[in-house]
Amino acid sequence: MAIEITNVGIKGPKGDTGPSGAPLQAYSGVPVKLITPATTFTGITVSDNGAGKVLLAGAGPHGLTAADAIGANIFIVTASAGWIGLAIHKIISLDADVTGNKIGIDLAFASQAAPIMALGNIVINYILATIAPLGPNSIIKADALVSLKNSANPKSLSYRTLALKISEVNNLINMSSYRFQARIHMRGTNQSQIGLADNMVGGFGPSINNPVVSAFDFSVNRNFALALGMYSCEPMTIESYLVEVYNL
Repeated sequence: MAIEITNVGIKGPKGDTGPSGAPLQAYSGVPVKLITPATTFTGITVSDNGAGKVLLAGAGPHGLTAADAIGANIFIVTASAGWIGLAIHKIISLDADVTGNKIGIDLAFASQAAPIMALGNIVINYILATIAPLGPNSIIKADALVSLKNSANPKSLSYRTLALKISEVNNLINMSSYRFQARIHMRGTNQSQIGLADNMVGGFGPSINNPVVSAFDFSVNRNFALALGMYSCEPMTIESYLVEVYNL
């Protein structure tokens, strides 16, 4: 059921509130697993896999392994013929690990053009919510649990609006999960914000870094996204998230 936005604030589908009493803006406990094929997966052609689903064939290898990629989603960056921008599509088959060049996805074949998809080391902005206009003293609270492939390859997480960073933790290495929390406060005007310092463990605690300040216009509807700093061919999964808004 969709989140309802009313003239008395933002509430969940049953008018419920979050654990702190703040109206719920968005929440989900359904995992979303994302992965980016290697940058060599270009020159893509689209065909029927023989069962009515899309088969993507690249001029170069996709770099993926079945263990990491099957069940994960590719991310469509921008719209093109037969493709919706910012959509995700589940991988259902690979022709071979690493050196293969064919990816099957769970989408009906309809003579689509080549997709414009996220490849390699790239930041994917996964939109969690659309936040309605805020008052001058409002607070946004965000909490996400993310799992990632445990490796020495660096990844990152950040909260963003219109792809512009509000809060970030980077150089996530040698770990399998991370809980990323953030607080963004309006500073007496909905044109100025302050948040926690970057790279605070879990989003809280002491830091040698200064708080993050920004000057975004929250007098209008704004997308609020969790940005995943992907490492090529390694999955990251948004296990759950909660976004609360105090409209003050």
